Amino acid sequence: SYEGGFKVELLNGKVSGTVSYYEITQKGGSQRDPSAINRNKVLWDSMTAAQRIAQWGAGATRDDLRDRQNERGDLVAGAEQTSKGFEADVIIQPTKELQLMFSYAHNDQQVSKAINTATIGQSTTGHIKDQLAMLAKYSFAKDSPLTGLSLGLGTHYAGKALQDYSAPGSAARYNPSTFYAETFATYRFKAFGYEQRVQLNLKNLTQVDQFVGWYADAGEAYATHRYKVPTKLVWNLSYGIDF
Repeated sequence: SYEGGFKVELLNGKVSGTVSYYEITQKGGSQRDPSAINRNKVLWDSMTAAQRIAQWGAGATRDDLRDRQNERGDLVAGAEQTSKGFEADVIIQPTKELQLMFSYAHNDQQVSKAINTATIGQSTTGHIKDQLAMLAKYSFAKDSPLTGLSLGLGTHYAGKALQDYSAPGSAARYNPSTFYAETFATYRFKAFGYEQRVQLNLKNLTQVDQFVGWYADAGEAYATHRYKVPTKLVWNLSYGIDF
């Protein structure tokens, strides 16, 4: 892997940030080899003709046998994957009370070498190309009637996530992009000689759907749509004390 970047600080520290670029090559990841011998083919080779018919039926052949994922061949080691991208983070603090943070990441990832050459150029499951996050926090000044109180809002956007290449023509299928939002309030105080804090978090403000399984619309031969699972807003109240 190779990585490089730089850090900046401007306006007496009111603006600071980092930018980095990286290139990573990973060897030895698993790849599907359609010609590999899976456990069902090993079992076939150990059986008599009568046992094969009893197990798979009269019309079955060795080449028809699939693995536990109902795929031809099996997973084997020997692939090479490359990943290139950059990350940028910026922190802006225009006043002592207000702090803003921004983060962006871009990644291009693909299989560069493989036993199954059809997978070259494809990305691996779960790959997301772009992600963006933001956090805003306001802490009331010490001379304010609300001193000790901090309020914040955070958001996170992630582009569509690759799931597989099972759409018509071996096209990619994705989970949709997501946008999460969370807000929080923290109150810090001193009592009985100890620093203490109470924090309330409200998570999943946007109630982002989760996705499981696939289905096909009427008249479609392939399942390319995701089942949506609704989610709810979640709250969390925590307490801490420093001894």
